[in-house]
Amino acid sequence: MREHRRAEYSLPLLRAARPYLLAALSGDLKSPLVVLTGRVETASTLVDTLRAYTGDASRVIRFPEPPALLYERAPWPREVVW
Repeated sequence: MREHRRAEYSLPLLRAARPYLLAALSGDLKSPLVVLTGRVETASTLVDTLRAYTGDASRVIRFPEPPALLYERAPWPREVVW
């Protein structure tokens, strides 16, 4: 069986420059971008900054995080499960 590997690239970019770069990419590509963050606070800050840089708050959507862990049996709110 052949093993397929994709190259992973890490861009040495200052943390403060990331929202600006994402806003520029979204403007140039004219297509949706999905950005994942490791922390809820980082996501909130990134959304606020991207809305300021893009100038159109309706273009930046933040999906809510689930209140429970994936393996817990607690029901998720309707906003999380579209």
